[in-house]
Amino acid sequence: MQCCWNIQAIVQREDSRPAPEQKHGRGTRRRSPRAPTPRVVPAGPVAPGRALQAAWVTFVEQWDWEWFCTLTFRHDLHPEAAAKRFDGFASRMNHALYGPRWYKHQVGIQWVRALEYQRQGIIHFHAVIAGAASGQPSTWEQVWDDLAGLAEIGPIRNMTAALHYLTKYVHRGGELDFEPRMRAPQP
Repeated sequence: MQCCWNIQAIVQREDSRPAPEQKHGRGTRRRSPRAPTPRVVPAGPVAPGRALQAAWVTFVEQWDWEWFCTLTFRHDLHPEAAAKRFDGFASRMNHALYGPRWYKHQVGIQWVRALEYQRQGIIHFHAVIAGAASGQPSTWEQVWDDLAGLAEIGPIRNMTAALHYLTKYVHRGGELDFEPRMRAPQP
């Protein structure tokens, strides 16, 4: 899915100029030996990725997320099949919370999900959901269990930590999927 938001515009790159060299010779005073001032220097290729992850966290923080979900599958599925199961789950949630004509009335939950692979190679999703506060997480855990596998759904206690967890694979080539009708929040 193509995203209409330019996240690269949010990334702020650090100045990459090398530190000035210290000269010790005529006209230059030698400093007394002391411990160097600690400096945080990004290490190799990880730094741009971490900056990208931080930019995604800043971007996704704009919405008022209510629930954090970890949704696993019983069996190995192709990523497209897993996405269809998730879409079916979101559709059931919208139908239950907003009525059968939720799509026509342009209402419903908003979500952002990240696909991750378990050690066994089986896909699972991490997602944040907004607009579902009137529902009970335990009810939706049971719905996911009937539909696909095991679920852990609960209210977000620490927003920044949840969003960092959601975006942890972005700097390694992972992707975030947004609910298709999602729009930027209005101030």
